[in-house]
Parts: sequence; structure tokens; C-alpha cells
Amino acid sequence: MNQIGISSDGTKMSGHSSFPPLQKDTVLMTNRWWQAQRTRLRRDLVFIAKQAHLLSLLIKRPEVPWPAKIAGGCAIAYLFSPIQLIPTFIPVIGQLDDLLVLFLGTRIVRKFSPPAVLKECEERAEVASSVQVGRWEDMIRNRRQPGLAT
Repeated sequence: MNQIGISSDGTKMSGHSSFPPLQKDTVLMTNRWWQAQRTRLRRDLVFIAKQAHLLSLLIKRPEVPWPAKIAGGCAIAYLFSPIQLIPTFIPVIGQLDDLLVLFLGTRIVRKFSPPAVLKECEERAEVASSVQVGRWEDMIRNRRQPGLAT
């Protein structure tokens, strides 16, 4: 079936599509955009995991005052709880409330925690998150290579 359209200069065009063919530059730009999005998502996920681990380390320390422990514990419990104010399956908003609770819990714990304890727990969380990221990358690598059993 032959379609007829009108071009930008007002002349009639015939053909199947008035769109230009997909060019190599467009594909390269799209691939770069996806690569940047993957990098950004990876960085954000590592940060969130590190903050959650930091909260869990801080609430175990006896030097941290009990109001900070309660705030941190509630933030971690909310992240893993099946009961949510805004359900997580709702796109964007469902994840934003989790991030807000994590942010507020971390901020309160940081405000009340002694600086020396905070620094030590941050270093431990950094080491643990780098180990966890290594495990995630190994899982992804093994999943992409068929025939490898773990």
C-alpha cells in the first residue's frame, strides 16, 4: 500500500514513511544515553544500600543515643515492611516515599550520633558496600555467560 504525504516544501511525496532512516549517529547517541542512565542508576543503588547499612551499623552501637536508634530502626523497618504509606508498585511516587524515609532517618541519626562513631560506621559501611557491589557484579557477569553454574 502506497502512502502519499506532503513534504515541508509543500510538494507531494509518495512512499511508506516520511521519517528519515535511523542513522548510525542516532544509535550511538541512544546507546550513550542508556549507558549514562545505567551508570547513574548503579551509583544511586549503591548509595542507598550504603545508607541503609550505615543506619543498621549505627543503631547497634551503644554510644548512639536512643532517639537516634529509634529513628534509624523505624527507617529501616519502613524500607523492608510490606505495609507502606504509598505502595511501592506505584511508579516513581512509591519509591520516593522510601527514599524520603531513608533520608529523614539518616539525617536524624547523623544529627544525634557522636562524630567519631559516625566516621567509623561510615568507613565500615563503605567497605561492606564495595564488597556487596562486587558480589552484584559477579552475579550479573555469571548470568550473562551461559553455561556457568553457581
